[in-house]
Amino acid sequence: MNIVNMKYSDIDEFWNKYGPLSNPEEYTSFARLGYFFDGIGVLLKRELVDKYALYDLMGVHVLQYWDNWYGPLIVGLREKWSNPNAYEMFEHLACEFNNIRQELTR
Repeated sequence: MNIVNMKYSDIDEFWNKYGPLSNPEEYTSFARLGYFFDGIGVLLKRELVDKYALYDLMGVHVLQYWDNWYGPLIVGLREKWSNPNAYEMFEHLACEFNNIRQELTR
C-alpha cells in the first residue's frame, strides 16, 4: 500500500491506522516521500535549482501529493508533533509550483 491507497477521514484516523506505532511500514513510506519533497523544497528555496526545470520534472506530482494527501494532513501532523515547521519546505515547493502553474496558464 502507499499514500494513494490510504483511507482515512481525519488526522486521528490517519494516525491510528497509519502512524508509526500502528503501521510502521506505511508510516515510513509516507514520511520518506514527504522528506524527499521537503529536501527538493530546500534546493528550490536556496535557488540551487531552476524552478521551471524542477516544475517540468515533477510539478504535477508534487502538486498532486500536496493537494490530495500531505496538505490536508499537515495542520494536524504539525499539532500532533508540536512542530509548526514540519514539512515546511514541501509546502514551500507546492506553493511555488502552484504559482508557476498559474503563471503558465495565463
